[in-house]
Amino acid sequence: MLAPFDYKNRMADAIIRATLGAAALLLCSTVLAQDAQPAGSAGPAPSASAPAPSVPAPVQQSAWVDAPATQAQLDAGQVIVQSGFDAKQSIVSVDAAIRVHASAQAIWPLLTRCDSAALLIPGLKHCKELSSAPDGSWAVVEHDIKLAALLPTVHTVYRADYHAPYRMEFHRVAGDMKYEVGLWLLQPSADGQSTTIEYRVAMQPGFFVPHGMVRRSLKKQLPAALLSLRNRAESPSAPLASSAVRAATGAGSSSIAQ
Repeated sequence: MLAPFDYKNRMADAIIRATLGAAALLLCSTVLAQDAQPAGSAGPAPSASAPAPSVPAPVQQSAWVDAPATQAQLDAGQVIVQSGFDAKQSIVSVDAAIRVHASAQAIWPLLTRCDSAALLIPGLKHCKELSSAPDGSWAVVEHDIKLAALLPTVHTVYRADYHAPYRMEFHRVAGDMKYEVGLWLLQPSADGQSTTIEYRVAMQPGFFVPHGMVRRSLKKQLPAALLSLRNRAESPSAPLASSAVRAATGAGSSSIAQ
């Protein structure tokens, strides 16, 4: 039987993994955390047919990503993660970046195909498209994550709006997260040989999770998922359980700012 600390720690991991899953939930029938959301803006769960709420930053690459120090880290193959909490200490915001030696067109399907969801969501047990636009510009998808027999299933429903192959905006519709809104940005290099991926999200779990557990989960899970994504994009024939995932928790694999 899991001790209370182990239970909460694994639930924190589950919430982070569910958050990452927003990028890989979409169009499954066809192809399938630092700019914080202002405090008090969570409000009621948005309707699946309603326009997406404002994302937690202007829809352009963040200034910190363009900074020379960040560019040097990205060139060195690192995953950069920034995270923090809002003034009420209830909403955590995350901003992460990684450079991938592949085109945005090659990366995009990995973010929107159900058969690639395991790159970002360990423990994914169910993925289903609930509705979508006739032109493919948005979709609502649900998924369930089960990390261990003694842990409850984490259920999430997201709506995503697509601007292929460069931007995806997503927000919570229903499920175990109380609040979540974010986006993925794919910025090609001038020569087209690489793409900088930026991931932003502001989220609030539906139950209390200690901040230290959230930070530990972010430090482990987010770099692992992004490195696995890069490995698959750069080596399409590589297995999903790649060495990049294991490397994510090793020295020098990521840079975490809090």
